[in-house]
Amino acid sequence: MIFMDVFKIEIQNRVAKVQMNRPNKKNALNSLVFKELKEIFSSPIEADAILLTGYRDDKEAFFSSGIDLEELGKIALTSQEDEIEKTLKSFQEAITSIEKCPKPVIALVQGYCYGSALEVALACDLIVSDKMTSFGMFETKLGIIPDLGGTTRLVQRVGPSSAKRIIYLADIISAQEAYHMGLIDWLLDPVAVDKEIQNILQKLLQSSPLALTAAKRTIEKIYNSELEQNLNYEKEAQMRLITGSDVKDRVLNFQKSRGK
Repeated sequence: MIFMDVFKIEIQNRVAKVQMNRPNKKNALNSLVFKELKEIFSSPIEADAILLTGYRDDKEAFFSSGIDLEELGKIALTSQEDEIEKTLKSFQEAITSIEKCPKPVIALVQGYCYGSALEVALACDLIVSDKMTSFGMFETKLGIIPDLGGTTRLVQRVGPSSAKRIIYLADIISAQEAYHMGLIDWLLDPVAVDKEIQNILQKLLQSSPLALTAAKRTIEKIYNSELEQNLNYEKEAQMRLITGSDVKDRVLNFQKSRGK
Protein backbone atom coordinates (compact mmCIF):
# COMPACT_ATOMS: atom_id res chain seq x y z
CA MET A 1 0.00 0.00 0.00
CA ILE A 2 1.27 3.44 -0.96
CA PHE A 3 -0.02 6.39 1.08
CA MET A 4 0.04 9.93 -0.29
CA ASP A 5 -1.51 12.97 1.37
CA VAL A 6 -4.85 12.35 -0.37
CA PHE A 7 -4.62 9.11 -2.34
CA LYS A 8 -4.01 5.52 -1.34
CA ILE A 9 -2.64 3.12 -3.96
CA GLU A 10 -2.84 -0.66 -3.68
CA ILE A 11 -1.56 -2.96 -6.41
CA GLN A 12 -2.94 -6.48 -6.41
CA ASN A 13 -3.55 -9.09 -9.12
CA ARG A 14 -2.32 -6.75 -11.91
CA VAL A 15 -4.75 -3.99 -10.85
CA ALA A 16 -3.77 -0.71 -9.21
CA LYS A 17 -6.56 0.59 -6.98
CA VAL A 18 -6.23 4.36 -6.62
CA GLN A 19 -8.51 5.62 -3.85
CA MET A 20 -9.29 9.28 -3.22
CA ASN A 21 -9.20 9.64 0.55
CA ARG A 22 -10.22 13.07 1.82
CA PRO A 23 -13.39 12.11 3.71
CA ASN A 24 -13.49 15.12 6.05
CA LYS A 25 -13.97 17.32 2.97
CA LYS A 26 -16.13 14.82 1.05
CA ASN A 27 -13.19 14.35 -1.34
CA ALA A 28 -13.51 17.97 -2.50
CA LEU A 29 -10.93 18.64 -5.20
CA ASN A 30 -8.28 21.20 -4.29
CA SER A 31 -4.81 21.96 -5.61
CA LEU A 32 -3.26 19.09 -3.66
CA VAL A 33 -5.72 16.58 -5.11
CA PHE A 34 -4.94 17.70 -8.65
CA LYS A 35 -1.19 17.68 -7.93
CA GLU A 36 -1.30 14.09 -6.71
CA LEU A 37 -3.57 13.00 -9.57
CA LYS A 38 -0.99 14.20 -12.05
CA GLU A 39 1.85 12.56 -10.14
CA ILE A 40 0.04 9.21 -10.11
CA PHE A 41 -1.09 9.08 -13.70
CA SER A 42 2.06 10.59 -15.19
CA SER A 43 4.28 8.00 -13.51
CA PRO A 44 4.85 4.35 -14.50
CA ILE A 45 2.39 2.06 -12.72
CA GLU A 46 3.26 -1.61 -12.30
CA ALA A 47 -0.19 -2.88 -13.20
CA ASP A 48 -2.20 -3.69 -16.31
CA ALA A 49 -5.33 -1.78 -15.29
CA ILE A 50 -6.21 1.02 -12.88
CA LEU A 51 -9.34 1.34 -10.75
CA LEU A 52 -10.00 4.91 -9.57
CA THR A 53 -12.39 5.06 -6.62
CA GLY A 54 -13.75 7.46 -4.08
CA TYR A 55 -14.23 6.98 -0.35
CA ARG A 56 -16.28 4.17 1.19
CA ASP A 57 -16.75 2.84 4.70
CA ASP A 58 -19.54 1.02 6.52
CA LYS A 59 -21.64 4.19 6.80
CA GLU A 60 -21.22 6.13 3.57
CA ALA A 61 -19.71 6.20 0.10
CA PHE A 62 -18.90 9.08 -2.21
CA PHE A 63 -16.68 9.71 -5.19
CA SER A 64 -16.37 13.46 -4.65
CA SER A 65 -18.47 16.54 -3.97
CA GLY A 66 -16.58 18.42 -6.70
CA ILE A 67 -14.29 21.42 -6.60
CA ASP A 68 -13.21 22.69 -3.20
CA LEU A 69 -15.43 25.76 -2.94
CA GLU A 70 -13.32 27.43 -0.28
CA GLU A 71 -10.33 27.31 -2.58
CA LEU A 72 -12.44 28.36 -5.58
CA GLY A 73 -13.66 31.38 -3.61
CA LYS A 74 -10.11 32.44 -2.83
CA ILE A 75 -9.09 32.02 -6.48
CA ALA A 76 -12.07 34.01 -7.77
CA LEU A 77 -11.90 36.76 -5.19
CA THR A 78 -8.19 37.35 -4.65
CA SER A 79 -6.10 35.93 -7.51
CA GLN A 80 -4.73 37.87 -10.46
CA GLU A 81 -5.69 36.81 -13.98
CA ASP A 82 -2.34 35.22 -14.76
CA GLU A 83 -2.52 33.20 -11.53
CA ILE A 84 -6.05 32.03 -12.35
CA GLU A 85 -5.01 30.98 -15.84
CA LYS A 86 -1.99 29.09 -14.49
CA THR A 87 -4.19 27.29 -11.95
CA LEU A 88 -6.80 26.31 -14.55
CA LYS A 89 -4.13 24.95 -16.86
CA SER A 90 -2.53 22.89 -14.10
CA PHE A 91 -5.93 21.40 -13.16
CA GLN A 92 -6.62 20.59 -16.83
CA GLU A 93 -3.25 18.89 -17.14
CA ALA A 94 -3.91 16.79 -14.05
CA ILE A 95 -7.19 15.45 -15.42
CA THR A 96 -5.76 14.96 -18.92
CA SER A 97 -2.99 12.82 -17.39
CA ILE A 98 -5.67 10.21 -16.63
CA GLU A 99 -6.69 10.13 -20.28
CA LYS A 100 -3.07 9.97 -21.45
CA CYS A 101 -2.16 7.16 -19.06
CA PRO A 102 -1.28 4.15 -21.26
CA LYS A 103 -3.18 1.73 -19.00
CA PRO A 104 -6.98 1.39 -19.10
CA VAL A 105 -8.54 3.37 -16.25
CA ILE A 106 -11.93 2.48 -14.79
CA ALA A 107 -13.74 4.91 -12.49
CA LEU A 108 -15.84 3.22 -9.81
CA VAL A 109 -18.31 5.93 -8.80
CA GLN A 110 -20.55 5.51 -5.77
CA GLY A 111 -22.61 7.89 -3.68
CA TYR A 112 -22.27 11.11 -5.62
CA CYS A 113 -20.04 12.61 -8.27
CA TYR A 114 -20.49 16.32 -8.89
CA GLY A 115 -18.86 19.11 -10.88
CA SER A 116 -15.12 18.72 -11.31
CA ALA A 117 -15.31 15.19 -9.93
CA LEU A 118 -17.45 14.24 -12.91
CA GLU A 119 -14.79 15.84 -15.12
CA VAL A 120 -12.28 13.47 -13.51
CA ALA A 121 -14.52 10.46 -14.14
CA LEU A 122 -15.07 11.51 -17.76
CA ALA A 123 -11.30 11.33 -18.36
CA CYS A 124 -11.35 7.64 -17.43
CA ASP A 125 -11.85 4.99 -20.10
CA LEU A 126 -14.90 3.44 -18.47
CA ILE A 127 -17.28 4.49 -15.70
CA VAL A 128 -18.96 1.99 -13.38
CA SER A 129 -21.65 3.06 -10.93
CA ASP A 130 -24.32 1.62 -8.69
CA LYS A 131 -28.02 2.43 -8.76
CA MET A 132 -27.86 4.72 -5.71
CA THR A 133 -25.32 7.15 -7.18
CA SER A 134 -26.14 10.66 -8.37
CA PHE A 135 -24.30 12.89 -10.82
CA GLY A 136 -24.36 16.55 -11.74
CA MET A 137 -22.53 19.59 -13.04
CA PHE A 138 -23.60 22.67 -11.10
CA GLU A 139 -21.00 25.13 -12.38
CA THR A 140 -23.46 27.41 -14.16
CA LYS A 141 -25.18 28.11 -10.84
CA LEU A 142 -21.88 29.59 -9.67
CA GLY A 143 -21.52 31.62 -12.85
CA ILE A 144 -18.85 29.37 -14.38
CA ILE A 145 -18.65 26.38 -16.77
CA PRO A 146 -17.02 22.95 -16.66
CA ASP A 147 -13.52 24.02 -17.67
CA LEU A 148 -11.22 21.09 -16.95
CA GLY A 149 -12.07 19.17 -20.10
CA GLY A 150 -15.53 18.34 -18.81
CA THR A 151 -17.45 20.24 -21.47
CA THR A 152 -15.44 18.58 -24.24
CA ARG A 153 -15.60 15.07 -22.79
CA LEU A 154 -19.26 15.34 -21.80
CA VAL A 155 -20.23 16.21 -25.38
CA GLN A 156 -18.17 13.27 -26.62
CA ARG A 157 -19.85 10.92 -24.16
CA VAL A 158 -23.50 11.87 -24.32
CA GLY A 159 -23.80 14.17 -27.35
CA PRO A 160 -24.49 17.90 -27.46
CA SER A 161 -28.19 17.71 -26.53
CA SER A 162 -27.72 15.77 -23.29
CA ALA A 163 -24.57 17.77 -22.50
CA LYS A 164 -26.58 20.99 -22.76
CA ARG A 165 -29.28 19.58 -20.50
CA ILE A 166 -26.71 18.58 -17.84
CA ILE A 167 -24.76 21.85 -17.99
CA TYR A 168 -27.59 24.33 -18.58
CA LEU A 169 -30.06 22.99 -16.00
CA ALA A 170 -27.43 22.00 -13.42
CA ASP A 171 -29.76 19.34 -12.03
CA ILE A 172 -28.94 16.20 -10.11
CA ILE A 173 -28.91 13.24 -12.51
CA SER A 174 -29.83 9.81 -11.17
CA ALA A 175 -27.70 6.79 -11.99
CA GLN A 176 -30.54 5.41 -14.10
CA GLU A 177 -30.72 8.61 -16.15
CA ALA A 178 -26.93 8.66 -16.46
CA TYR A 179 -26.90 5.10 -17.76
CA HIS A 180 -29.64 5.69 -20.32
CA MET A 181 -27.93 8.79 -21.73
CA GLY A 182 -24.58 6.98 -21.95
CA LEU A 183 -22.83 8.91 -19.20
CA ILE A 184 -21.87 5.67 -17.41
CA ASP A 185 -21.05 2.26 -18.84
CA TRP A 186 -22.30 -0.11 -16.12
CA LEU A 187 -25.16 0.26 -13.66
CA LEU A 188 -24.79 -2.20 -10.79
CA ASP A 189 -26.81 -3.35 -7.82
CA PRO A 190 -25.19 -1.74 -4.73
CA VAL A 191 -24.86 -5.08 -2.92
CA ALA A 192 -23.10 -6.65 -5.90
CA VAL A 193 -20.62 -3.85 -6.72
CA ASP A 194 -17.49 -5.54 -5.38
CA LYS A 195 -18.21 -8.84 -7.14
CA GLU A 196 -19.21 -7.21 -10.42
CA ILE A 197 -16.25 -4.83 -10.59
CA GLN A 198 -13.95 -7.83 -10.16
CA ASN A 199 -15.75 -9.59 -13.02
CA ILE A 200 -15.27 -6.53 -15.23
CA LEU A 201 -11.59 -6.29 -14.33
CA GLN A 202 -11.00 -9.99 -14.94
CA LYS A 203 -12.55 -9.73 -18.41
CA LEU A 204 -10.39 -6.70 -19.12
CA LEU A 205 -7.23 -8.49 -17.99
CA GLN A 206 -7.86 -11.34 -20.41
CA SER A 207 -6.90 -8.98 -23.22
CA SER A 208 -3.30 -8.29 -24.16
CA PRO A 209 -1.92 -5.29 -22.19
CA LEU A 210 -0.05 -4.15 -25.31
CA ALA A 211 -3.20 -4.39 -27.40
CA LEU A 212 -5.20 -2.44 -24.81
CA THR A 213 -2.61 0.35 -24.83
CA ALA A 214 -2.59 0.43 -28.63
CA ALA A 215 -6.40 0.48 -28.73
CA LYS A 216 -6.55 3.31 -26.19
CA ARG A 217 -4.02 5.38 -28.13
CA THR A 218 -5.80 4.78 -31.44
CA ILE A 219 -9.22 5.70 -30.08
CA GLU A 220 -7.73 8.80 -28.46
CA LYS A 221 -6.23 9.95 -31.76
CA ILE A 222 -9.47 9.36 -33.62
CA TYR A 223 -11.75 11.17 -31.18
CA ASN A 224 -9.45 13.57 -29.37
CA SER A 225 -7.33 15.08 -32.10
CA GLU A 226 -8.55 18.57 -31.13
CA LEU A 227 -8.38 18.11 -27.34
CA GLU A 228 -5.75 20.81 -26.77
CA GLN A 229 -7.73 23.32 -28.81
CA ASN A 230 -10.94 22.45 -26.96
CA LEU A 231 -9.25 22.78 -23.57
CA ASN A 232 -8.10 26.25 -24.60
CA TYR A 233 -11.68 27.14 -25.56
CA GLU A 234 -12.85 26.05 -22.10
CA LYS A 235 -10.04 27.93 -20.35
CA GLU A 236 -10.60 31.14 -22.30
CA ALA A 237 -14.36 31.07 -21.67
CA GLN A 238 -13.78 30.41 -17.98
CA MET A 239 -11.25 33.23 -17.69
CA ARG A 240 -13.86 35.69 -18.96
CA LEU A 241 -16.37 34.38 -16.41
CA ILE A 242 -14.24 33.90 -13.31
CA THR A 243 -12.69 37.36 -13.49
CA GLY A 244 -16.10 39.06 -13.78
CA SER A 245 -18.39 40.31 -11.05
CA ASP A 246 -21.15 37.72 -11.54
CA VAL A 247 -19.11 34.72 -10.40
CA LYS A 248 -17.67 36.65 -7.45
CA ASP A 249 -21.15 37.60 -6.28
CA ARG A 250 -22.43 34.05 -6.73
CA VAL A 251 -19.51 32.51 -4.85
CA LEU A 252 -19.90 35.03 -2.02
CA ASN A 253 -23.64 34.36 -1.80
CA PHE A 254 -23.05 30.63 -1.80
CA GLN A 255 -20.47 30.91 0.96
CA LYS A 256 -22.85 33.08 3.01
CA SER A 257 -25.63 30.50 2.55
CA ARG A 258 -23.30 27.89 4.05
CA GLY A 259 -22.24 30.16 6.86
CA LYS A 260 -18.69 30.65 5.54
